[in-house]
Parts: sequence; structure tokens; C-alpha cells
Amino acid sequence: MNTDSNAASNSDTTSIPEVHIYVLLDRSGSMQSIASDVVGGFNRLLADQQADGADARMTLVQFDSNDPQEVIADAIPIAEMVGLDASTFVPRGGTPLLDATGRLMATATARVAQRTADGLPPEEILFVSITDGHENCSGEQTLASIKQLVDAHSAAGWTFVFLSAALDVYSEASSMGMDQRSTQSWVGDSAGTGRAFDSLSASTRSHRRKVRNSEFFDKGDFFEGEKPAEDDRTDRE
Repeated sequence: MNTDSNAASNSDTTSIPEVHIYVLLDRSGSMQSIASDVVGGFNRLLADQQADGADARMTLVQFDSNDPQEVIADAIPIAEMVGLDASTFVPRGGTPLLDATGRLMATATARVAQRTADGLPPEEILFVSITDGHENCSGEQTLASIKQLVDAHSAAGWTFVFLSAALDVYSEASSMGMDQRSTQSWVGDSAGTGRAFDSLSASTRSHRRKVRNSEFFDKGDFFEGEKPAEDDRTDRE
């Protein structure tokens, strides 16, 4: 597991916050048919963000019913992040989406508190969830408890993004407190997966640019109406 060896980077000394990208990645058994596409899509996303500059870091967590919180990378500077491969992304088990979301939010919240206690500047938090289906086996959290957490952290300035190949994406996202403008559906096949990751990467670059330039933007409108993976899904229905 990659770990954060230095909680404060050079960008911590500036007035511009570093973007911390939290990625919650479903690796339940239903992802098996698109496993190589997920690996390829994530690695393109990572390469794009590395090319966009060093003013970001990433936490990557995979989840399934065997382990709802496998930490692959913990607050790693984006330039030092390592991509996924067939040995690190191995689909299995069920989909405890709510429990995984709650646990990663708790980790992020603890980091915010620790940085505050250490006198470090706040990070710009981008919390991304990627799944191909429905919640089906959580025991710690409910839709109501997750919505309460998402609402509170959205009010505190976090940006939440929800990408799902489920049939009723928007219903599930809304029940969890996710803004529909920051939600995107996609087709759970090779082409759809690629479009989903490419769309996520483009919008993440835009998000980082606005933070970097101290531009005003609506944190509830991550995709700004540009949802090519969802357009592809609509065209195929």
C-alpha cells in the first residue's frame, strides 16, 4: 500500500489549496467483465492528472464484501501515484457501497481534523465514487445516514461525484445526497467504461484548473452539463 510520507507538500505553503482526490472504486464480482477496462480507464485518468501538474494528491480505496475498505494509496502526491494492474484490481464478492462510502468519508474527515490540529491549510476535497451496480450488502450504514454525511460535508465545501452503471443511477445518487449535476450514468461494457473514466478525467482537470486559478465555481455541478458517457448510454437505449 502506498502511504503518505509527508502530510504537507510544498503547495501547503501557498494560499491555493491542494486538491485531494478520494477515489472509491467498486471491485465487486460484477466488475469482472470490465476489469481490464477499469484498469485501463483508471490508469488514463491517473496519467492525465499527473500531466496536469503536481498540485494534487490521491487516496484510492477499493471495496467489496470481503473488504469494504482496501486502501491502495493513502494521500499520495499525484506524481508518485502508481496505476492499477491485473494483480491489484481483482473483482470479487458483493457491493457494500454504503459502508465503503461511510468508512472513506470517516478517513477523509479524520485527515481534515488532523491537518487543522497541525496548523496545515485545508485541502480541496473531491470525493469520487465509481460503481457498476447497486448497494447490496452494507450493515453499518443506511441511505439516510450516508445522505446526512454527504449533506454535511457538501455544506463544508466538499465536492461529491457519483459514476454508476446501475439502472436507476439518479434515484440511488439522490438517496445518498449526491447532486444530480455531479452524477453520471454509463454503460457497463468496454466502451462505456472508457467514456466514463475519460469524462471523469476531463472534469477533474477542469476542477483543478479552477481551484488553481482561484475561480468561483459551483461545487455541486462537477460535470457542468458535459456527460459523454451518459449520452452514449442514452443513444444505445
